[in-house]
Parts: sequence; structure tokens; C-alpha cells
Amino acid sequence: MLGNLETHFDSAPPDWNEIVCRLDGSIYHSTAWADYEKTRNGARPIYLLTRDSGGEAIAGTLAFLNQSKQPLISWMSRVLHLPAHPFVRKDRAASESTSMIGLCEKLARRLGCNKIAMDSFLSGHSGIIPADLGYAERQRIEFCVDLTMSLDEVWKGVKKDHRERIRRLKREDIRIEVATARADLEVLKSAREMTRERREEKGQTYEVEHSAELYDRLQDELMGRGLVRLLIAKRENEVLGSICFLTFNRRANSIFSGSTGAGYKMGVQALLFWSAVEAFKSDGFRELNRGGVPAAAAQESDALHGIYRFKSRLGTTPLHCRSGEKILRPWVHRISRLRHTLRH
Repeated sequence: MLGNLETHFDSAPPDWNEIVCRLDGSIYHSTAWADYEKTRNGARPIYLLTRDSGGEAIAGTLAFLNQSKQPLISWMSRVLHLPAHPFVRKDRAASESTSMIGLCEKLARRLGCNKIAMDSFLSGHSGIIPADLGYAERQRIEFCVDLTMSLDEVWKGVKKDHRERIRRLKREDIRIEVATARADLEVLKSAREMTRERREEKGQTYEVEHSAELYDRLQDELMGRGLVRLLIAKRENEVLGSICFLTFNRRANSIFSGSTGAGYKMGVQALLFWSAVEAFKSDGFRELNRGGVPAAAAQESDALHGIYRFKSRLGTTPLHCRSGEKILRPWVHRISRLRHTLRH
């Protein structure tokens, strides 16, 4: 315990995922995501909660302690990382969100962290403004569809050129398959690599991982638990593109997508997205998130503006997501930066 902060290192309380769902948290707060990140980079998960006087959870978050196995390097570079803003009971949101961040900072200091970093995945509805809390802030934009609306309402929000493209691809008998096997992830991997090559040619650089280990982890920690839905577009036996969604708490968000050369030319990602809208709406989901871009992509001069424009024309609502980091031990941070400069 740290004040009224309940801390669980490595293992979650038995009812953790139920609490996350009840307080409108996301997959980035779940035990599955904790296992995924622990396997991916060795980060130590920490489950954090605050409760009211009756013992009911008010707020919480998932954090990761990132540190080197080498003591000196760990001392200089230890970081407490939050993948998303905290989840908070609605009646306490205004006060508890900021309070939870303050408690996380205290924990980070107690653990000897050089800094605390907070990402903002699926955090577009959060009221936290990191800059107001002394964080160096960076902004992203995520594109969401409210699936509590009718399909007709969502369809009307899709721009005319995309609607025509979707109708045309359906007439051309492009079929969408739901894939569940590890081998199907190789299709996604191949399509992503083709997409990366096209973007690099246009100067649209993204730092993305394409290793086989990434897809093994995706299968073992997420797909194997029923938390991934992979859609693949095909014409006869020809793969045209794919899109991968994480699914949790009746929210779906795309994390990876890609198209072959032929799929890109015919705009198959529009059909994949609309097929996802129809499927998730039918399954009772309440939100579909098409992923994000840096906030600067909203400017026509930005290299990623084409991606921004594509996602914004799918009937989505752009949501500003605010990430940030705060240096907790400035003098140690300066030593760490100096060491990094000398090594490179």
C-alpha cells in the first residue's frame, strides 16, 4: 500500500478484469495485456487500485516497471509506464483521475524511477490533461465509431467515395474471412510489410515491429484468449488485405492492418472496415476504434495526412488522446542522457 493506493505486483487481484470492465477500462488495463507486455519486453506489471470507505473500487490502472537487469543501468533508466489513462468510476471521475496519477508518481519515486510515462491508447474520452500536471505532452488522434448508433446512421457518416467503393467491392465478390489460426497471422504480416514498403517510398515512416516473435506473442497472449479478431479480404484465393482488432469490454480497436498492391489499388481497407462495423455492431459492441495517428497528421503538409484523411472519412469521430512523460530525477536523467550520447 502507498497511502490509499492498493498495489499488486506481478499478479492481479482475482476480480481485476471485472473491475476494469465495470469502470469502463480497456484492454490496455487487462491481465491479458499485462501478460503480452511482460512477454514482449520483460516489463513487470503492477495493478493499482483505490477504493472507497466501503471497499468498492473507485479508480485503477495498469502500470509497467521497465528496468535493466544491470543494476547501474537500471538505476539510471528505470521507468514506470502506463499504457493508457486510468479507469475511474463515473461519479468520481473529476477528482480521482488526477489523484490516481499523483499516486502513480509517488509510487514511481518510491521505486527509484527516473521518469514516469503515460500513453493514451483508447483514452480519447479521458479528462486528464498531462500538460496541466507538469508532463511534457504529445497528442495523438484516434478515430472512433459509436456502435450504439444504427447502421444507417453510421453509413450516412461514411463519405460518398468510400460508400461507392464499398458497394463496388461487394459487387466484385470480394469476400471477408474471419481468421483464428496462427498461420493466418502470416497473412497479416505479409500485408503489413507490403504496406510499410509503400509508405517508406512516400516518406510515411512508421517504427513498427515485424518479427515472427511479435505474431507468436499475439497468438499466445491475445488471440488464444479470444481477444483478437482478424479479418482477411480475398478475391478467390488471392489475399488483398487484412486488419487486426483487439476486442475487450465491448470495444474493438484496430492495431495492425495492411494491403497487397492489388488490394491497395482497389481500396480494400474501406470494405474491411465496413465489414468490421457490421460484425461488431451485430455482436453488441459499443465502440470501434480505427487506430490513431500523430496529431500533426491533421495538417495537409504532414507526411501522414493521407492516413488521417482516410480514417476521418470512414464515418468516424476524431478523438484527441494526450500522452506525456515527466522526469522525476532530473540529475539522474542528465547522466543517463550523457551516457547515451557518449555511446552513440
